[in-house]
Amino acid sequence: MFFIGLPEGYYLAHNVEPKKLLSVIKWKDMIKEYINYIKDNPQDHWFKAKLYGWGWTPVKLQGWLVIVAYIALIVILVITREQDILGNPDSGSNFLIFALPIIVLTILLIFICYKKGEKPHWQWGPPKK
Repeated sequence: MFFIGLPEGYYLAHNVEPKKLLSVIKWKDMIKEYINYIKDNPQDHWFKAKLYGWGWTPVKLQGWLVIVAYIALIVILVITREQDILGNPDSGSNFLIFALPIIVLTILLIFICYKKGEKPHWQWGPPKK
């Protein structure tokens, strides 16, 4: 057990290793940083560039609805097409039944993200102002 000094002379006992506690504090800071990044949307984009990495993240209701619709369509596709597979799982029909529609939906999702979001770019951390 160790003690962490708090402001005004208070102490709080924790059964946590210091490294784990620091990682929790870092996660809280990252979440605050992420929320501030999302709220800063003067161009009214549906999707903003990810804070870490390449790609987009939904920041408006419309963006979240697009993501929900994409997931729902994939689930519906799997549920309805699962029974259409004939006997041999190695047959070429599996590509037409599952992969092709998923590829088309994914291309459509990327197109919507590109049109309604920021231009994609690599980013690691909040942009410098």
